[in-house]
Amino acid sequence: MNLKKFLAELKRRRVYSVAVAYLVGGWALAQGIAQVLPVFDIPNWVVRLIVVLIVLGFPVALTLSWFFDVTRYGIVRTPDRASEDRVEVVEPFVSSEKSIAILPFNDLSPGKDHAYFAEGIAEELLTALAKVDGLSVAARRSSFWFKDKEANLTEIAARLNVEHVLEGSVRRDGNRVRITAELIDARGGFTMWSETYEREMHGIFALQDEITRSIVDTLKLKLAISPLRPSRSTDAYEDYLQGLFYSDKSTEEALRRSLEFFERALEKDPQFSRSWTGIAKSWLWLADAYAPPLEAYAKVRDAAVRALQLNEEEAEAHVYLAEGRLRTISSLPFMPRAEIGIRR
Repeated sequence: MNLKKFLAELKRRRVYSVAVAYLVGGWALAQGIAQVLPVFDIPNWVVRLIVVLIVLGFPVALTLSWFFDVTRYGIVRTPDRASEDRVEVVEPFVSSEKSIAILPFNDLSPGKDHAYFAEGIAEELLTALAKVDGLSVAARRSSFWFKDKEANLTEIAARLNVEHVLEGSVRRDGNRVRITAELIDARGGFTMWSETYEREMHGIFALQDEITRSIVDTLKLKLAISPLRPSRSTDAYEDYLQGLFYSDKSTEEALRRSLEFFERALEKDPQFSRSWTGIAKSWLWLADAYAPPLEAYAKVRDAAVRALQLNEEEAEAHVYLAEGRLRTISSLPFMPRAEIGIRR
């Protein structure tokens, strides 16, 4: 690996972000210790020992950041190379009788050009099921990591520590959509529920609700509230799904393309809060390796605020807003003063 690729890999693995956060936190802790401990007549060697431990912890933190990342999905392992699946999740998942993993749906369309739609439908079902009380849902990055991997359902369920697996396929032909979904008990390998639906695109929201309710009923759970339509426009929704598809890739080209789709969705439906959340997500990933951090973090915050103005219950927008603010604060001490003044 040459120097340029190595530096890019450091950015992709967020080593720089961890280094900045550690140095800021370590410096603040050391300053606090130096001011507070002498008040209690604690020997100077204790202060020096703590400072030494902070210094020794720095390379450890960088090493861990190379292999792992802490995200809203939990502790995740970063793959050795950039791929369509950004990370393999290795976080512990609480075992429960009512637990499920939603695998990415297969694209069976004639042109094989609707993978974004198939994966988007699966992700929307995951989001809806995650709101069901009494049901533990494996994180998207956990379950979607298994796309195109050679692993049977029993192995996948064991890795994710879930009892049930939902898999399916989508066939898109013009304005017609056929979705096949199958709920499997991973313990015995038998099908608990399976159904094939065929609808026009304008009925896609009702179809997703129907699938969600069928799964909830099969697992003998209760759906507390009716799922909300993400958008009034199916055209905007389709652009959003394409943006979502590209936002989960690692390349700058894909991330910037995701922004185009999210913005296109907003042109068709200005009230579509999830598109603003998607914009915040894409800029957060761009800040890791491809865009000036402070500039990108400002865009993250702005997009997240717009999403929350439209829908204050947009959970991911809250996460991106907090992340954007935290990273901005941790980056400021290491930015040139002139640059900070310009970007305030």
